Order: sequence, then C-alpha cells, then structure tokens
Amino acid sequence: MRRRALALSLGLALVACKRNPPPPPPPPPPAVDASAMADAAPPNAPTDAGAPPVAIVRIRNISAVPITIMTNPDVNEMLHTWRLNVSADRSDRGLIYLNDPAQLTRVKLFPVDLPPCDSDAAVGFGGLGQTGTVVLAPGEVRDLGAWDGRQREEVIDPVRGGCLREYPAAPGRYRFHFDNPHNLKPECQRVVFRVPIEGDGGVPVIEIRCMPHPDGATGDEE
Repeated sequence: MRRRALALSLGLALVACKRNPPPPPPPPPPAVDASAMADAAPPNAPTDAGAPPVAIVRIRNISAVPITIMTNPDVNEMLHTWRLNVSADRSDRGLIYLNDPAQLTRVKLFPVDLPPCDSDAAVGFGGLGQTGTVVLAPGEVRDLGAWDGRQREEVIDPVRGGCLREYPAAPGRYRFHFDNPHNLKPECQRVVFRVPIEGDGGVPVIEIRCMPHPDGATGDEE
C-alpha cells in the first residue's frame, strides 16, 4: 500500500509539472540604431550657432622657443582693430606701420557684453570672465576669435545709459594689432585685411605671427 501511494503521489507531481511549465525567459533588449546615435547632437551641444563666421583670427608662434600669451574673454582687448582711412591706391605694405591719427579709426569687431540699444534688457557691464595665459610651443597656433562681419559700437544713451549698436562693417581696409600688456609680451606682426573678406573656399583665416620680444620687455601698447 505504501508503495502504491508513493507511486501515485509521484505521478500526480509529474502531471502538475507538465501542466505548469516554467515561465519563458525575458525577451532580449531591442537593437540600437547606430545611425540614429550618429546623427544625434552630442550632450551640451549649442542649439543656436549664431551667424556663420566671415573669418577666423589665429595667432602662430613662428619662433624656435615657446611664447606666453595672455588671453581675454573679450577678444577686443586682445585684438585692437583700426579702420584705415586711406585712398584705394595705397599699397597694403605701406599701411602696416601707418601712424597718422587722422587716417586711423579705432573700431571693435567682436562681441561686447552690453545690451543692444534697441532692446529692453537691463543696462550695464556684465563682465566676460577672467583673463588667463597660454603657452604656445614653436609652430603652435591658437584661434583667438571668429568674426561675423559686424562692427560693434558702445553708445551712452541719455535715457538708457550704456548700450550697444551692431551693424555690418563698412567696406575698406582694417588692421589688427595683437595686444598683450605684460612683461613677456611677444612681438607680433600687424596684419592688414580688406572687408569684405574673400577666400578660396571655406572660412578664411587671418593669421598673426608672433615671436618673443627681443629684450623680453613690453613693447608698444595701443
């Protein structure tokens, strides 16, 4: 009797196992579309790139030793720009060291941290951040700024106070001076360029070539 009861209970257990099979394994995760990932914007990507650059301004160390340059978030403090008020028949070579005040007009080509004069934004100077230093190895380059073809003018409005006007830079010739007022100021070539800027393809590059100052002293400041 005991053997029959044991056999009967084992048979019932086998029947129960057949009626209630184990749950199936979970489905595999869906496949990732690699092409969709490649087209997606990277994290923290800018949503508005602004106006396309008209030119890239670059500095190059053309010496055989490292040079130290001071950087500034306000590119206008590094690149002093002068519009040359001269006739069209003057050669560019002769304008590199032009110093006649009547033929030079200081302008700002890069963004200024002021609210536009035609906006309702608050008035005042917000500051653009801290200055820093960069060491350029021999032959190394660094982009100082991308120019969008516009000129900036700081205006003192009798009602609004300090504000900013922007407009396309007038056609003509301009000159960059790289300004670095510190004891190890590099000696940099002045660069004359024409507006509108023309290129052979891609974004034109305006290159300022620098080397250590012969005596390590601060050169002329403008």
